[in-house]
Amino acid sequence: MTTELAARARDLTLALVRRPSVTGTPDETSFGPWLHDQLAAWPYFAAHPQDLHCQQTDNDPHERSIVAALVRGSGRATVVLTGHYDTVSLADYGALAPLACEPLALLPALIAALDASTTPADARAAADLRSGDWLPGRAILDMKSGLGAALAVLEAFAANHDRTGNLLFLAVPDEEQLSHGMRSAAQHLPALAAAWGLNLVAAINTDATVDTGNGSAGRAIFLGSVGKLLPTALILGCQTHVGAPFDGVSATLLAAEIARTIEGNPACGDPQPTDGALPPAPVVLQLRDQKPGYDVTTPAAVFLACNLLTHCLTPDAALTRFGTVVQAALDTGMATHRARAAQAGAAAAFPPAMVLTYAELVARAAGRVDTAELDQIAANPAYDQLDVARLTTLALLRAAAISGPLAVIGFAPIYYPAARLTDAPAHARLRAIVARVAATPGTDDQPLVVRPFFPGISDVSFLCGQDTAATLAAARAQTPGWDARWPIDTIARNLPTINIGPWGRDYHQRSERLYTPYAFGQLPRLLQRICTQLVQKD
Repeated sequence: MTTELAARARDLTLALVRRPSVTGTPDETSFGPWLHDQLAAWPYFAAHPQDLHCQQTDNDPHERSIVAALVRGSGRATVVLTGHYDTVSLADYGALAPLACEPLALLPALIAALDASTTPADARAAADLRSGDWLPGRAILDMKSGLGAALAVLEAFAANHDRTGNLLFLAVPDEEQLSHGMRSAAQHLPALAAAWGLNLVAAINTDATVDTGNGSAGRAIFLGSVGKLLPTALILGCQTHVGAPFDGVSATLLAAEIARTIEGNPACGDPQPTDGALPPAPVVLQLRDQKPGYDVTTPAAVFLACNLLTHCLTPDAALTRFGTVVQAALDTGMATHRARAAQAGAAAAFPPAMVLTYAELVARAAGRVDTAELDQIAANPAYDQLDVARLTTLALLRAAAISGPLAVIGFAPIYYPAARLTDAPAHARLRAIVARVAATPGTDDQPLVVRPFFPGISDVSFLCGQDTAATLAAARAQTPGWDARWPIDTIARNLPTINIGPWGRDYHQRSERLYTPYAFGQLPRLLQRICTQLVQKD
């Protein structure tokens, strides 16, 4: 059975990879119905078609689908096995793009291309691929091999005629951009469980991780997933002709000081370590002035957005910390401006720069802003989430007739809550099962490591987030476009969730590759063991 499980994980993975599903393309739209049809041919679903659903995601211009496949056993206890099927672009493969979704054909061609490179990273990738333990291909690591392992477990469960509990396989689109698939799935999962008479005891996400070493860090069970916020600052200066720079205040100078302070600075991130480790330091994702074209007037405004990953930091606490950082940077920037004006023998009589929150700006603009304009900005599919935050804030500033120097701080949508297991009984039971399984690997298995947080953002945020309604309401008040981009009722459902997936190297790159002995061998066996224990009575 172990050999058969590994063979099925491999075959299913290759079948999933061969079907392109780049985010936002027609291939992604067609993937859900295709997967549904593949599963419908399984003997179990041919006999139980009512347990296989393909449902479009909510308010989705791409009309993508969630695939839900339930294999029933005895009782109501159910484990959800889930993952995303969308992928990043194939463009980085260049001339090899036609082979990007054909791992076996890509293997020799990619080795030849890597051999022609002189970089150490490409040399290492070529050595890995020559070993016979690795396969390349777009999304073979992130994350179709995780789905392949989950499907192999589902199929083996269906073939067992003495089944205890139930397994619900859930494949979703659009994790790579906005997690639209899982946000829709999380909203509908309770109703689906009720309609099918299920008690959802836990979920296992099968997203991949990277290990640049011997695999000891990649053979991991993650008890949580980092949260993500997108703090923004719209910085207003005071415009002036470039021939008289000290008759105004440079928004560029102020924004540059904010960016310099934040970029890669752990002191600006989550201050609460988990198991001695902090999340990655924040980075600036966007820094752009708001001039429509060239002229010799200094920029009136500059927009800044940064990426903030969290373990424990709530949105309201994060905005408070961000505001303190921004205010200090504004003060430093204004001091620099005054000092340089003095060196030039010019006066720089401007008031201190202040910080406003987005909610405070909304209050100041109330009754004077065109709400229809704000709605159009939020709903415009041509705008990404940073555009929504930037353009909405600019419209409110115009309506409020506020002048600089100042910075308006808030968040851009969407918000990923940090996910972690709590001390609640269902969560504690899952943690105990994980500890037991990790401590007693199977005969053919290598040691496992249990880690507190999956290091990249993931769909787990929308299954096991711990934010209260009050916390989410506070985040909503500081986020332009929240209701259009992330309706508040699509919050996480507090379902105990862990992440167990394959490991490999270089995902999102042409050298993306999967370590196959683990992905096709130990991983599906591990998923089986944990699912079996979860659906049994204590």
